[in-house]
Amino acid sequence: MAAAASTFTATDGDAYERQMGRWSRRLAEAFLDFAGPVAAEERVLDLGCGTGSLSLALARRSADARICGLDFSPAYVDYAQRRAGGGDPRLEFRVGDACAIPFPEASFDRVLSLLMLHFVPRAPAAVAEMRRVARPGAVAAAIRPVTLAAAVRSRARQPVATISPSRSPMPRPSFARSRA
Repeated sequence: MAAAASTFTATDGDAYERQMGRWSRRLAEAFLDFAGPVAAEERVLDLGCGTGSLSLALARRSADARICGLDFSPAYVDYAQRRAGGGDPRLEFRVGDACAIPFPEASFDRVLSLLMLHFVPRAPAAVAEMRRVARPGAVAAAIRPVTLAAAVRSRARQPVATISPSRSPMPRPSFARSRA
């Protein structure tokens, strides 16, 4: 029997916002600082977008980025779409599985995941999918609230920066990054 794609039962975006929304909004800005600036016209995947905090923060920071939020929960995707207001053509929200991302290889310049990987029983499969849909030289970054650890990976797939769980709130380290 295959493992479930997620252990999190999401039925209500409002309930998530009451419980975790304040953390998602606060961490989104610091996480984006850590992941580095988004270049003009980059295609960005917000994997496990939940109610859209990271996607909306990205949209505020970049006038030209195309952002796709993908989440396992239809309730969260619906909430994110309502929150975005539907008037921004750069934003798209879809239902999908982090362990089977519905995009071809090398589709994104940046693959980001905020507060999602700890809900995926097969997290290595989700990370492999993040790598699969990232273009050569792309930035891929994730943060797990359990450890507050994040790593940015370069084209060589080696960690080039790590955030220690002992640092608070999230530091903004300097790091090297290569682009193809």
